[in-house]
Amino acid sequence: MPGHIQPPTYHQPVRLWAAATLLLLAAGCLLGCDNKGEGKALQLTDWLKVSKIAAEVQQPGSAPGDQSLQYAIRKPQRFWFIAYDNWLDMNYDLVNVIDDKNILIARSSKYAKIQAAKDGKAADTQVRLMSTYGEVETSLCPSSDLINAPANSDFIDCVEISKLNKLTVKRTDIHGKLLQTVSMVANEWDDLSTQKNVTYYDEQQQAYILEIGKDNTYCRLIMPGKEKSQSFALNLMNTQNKCDDMATWAAITRKKLSKAQSFGELGKNVAIWKKLEASNPGWMPVKVIAADKKPQALPAK
Repeated sequence: MPGHIQPPTYHQPVRLWAAATLLLLAAGCLLGCDNKGEGKALQLTDWLKVSKIAAEVQQPGSAPGDQSLQYAIRKPQRFWFIAYDNWLDMNYDLVNVIDDKNILIARSSKYAKIQAAKDGKAADTQVRLMSTYGEVETSLCPSSDLINAPANSDFIDCVEISKLNKLTVKRTDIHGKLLQTVSMVANEWDDLSTQKNVTYYDEQQQAYILEIGKDNTYCRLIMPGKEKSQSFALNLMNTQNKCDDMATWAAITRKKLSKAQSFGELGKNVAIWKKLEASNPGWMPVKVIAADKKPQALPAK
């Protein structure tokens, strides 16, 4: 109509804004949408899940049909008013759930070497404590092979032997706080070899280290102390006992002893995983990865 001024329209900007919103949502789904109800992954905590994955490429030493475990951690993402869960794969193959806010993470020596070759860095087998969403990482021990603890404990022990043949047991709680450090002389006698792990714990949660004679005729059990270590001897020449006989050592020390648990026996995820296997034996994973991420912390068929 002559003389009539057409009012401005906002259809185009609105369309562009809607398209951008859809793209952001799509990107969010590509990065973080989780297939729920399909039994593809087991959520161990609110921020950690694990997938059981059939190995596509068999690694040397692995058997046909081996399966791996892959862990992912939740890292929420937000674009303006759009929020979504972004699940990122963790670069660790050993994981233990301590509670709903803390987990222990480490790399096996084999996996650490593989990652080091990829990254061009030194192999890292450090055991770390990771808190919710991975905001804090605390190093607890040089290797998962050096970790021990009593059953149902709220701490872990890291055993290290220095170049001066000094063995140190460093005790840390599940929040990364150093509780105590005790030491003893390692490999003190030429005919005795000191073990690299805690062997037993008593009812007071004291650690005991075993030393075994190279000719298998003599052994000692040592309780490292802050000021002085206490040792107990067992001569095998005229007895049928063995150095790793816990009942014999319990009688000698007059303590109720229990076997020390290794890294792979700690945490809650073993029980959770077994429960899943029993309730849903036909559960299968969502995607396939290489077998080099097979952990030792959880049972895998």
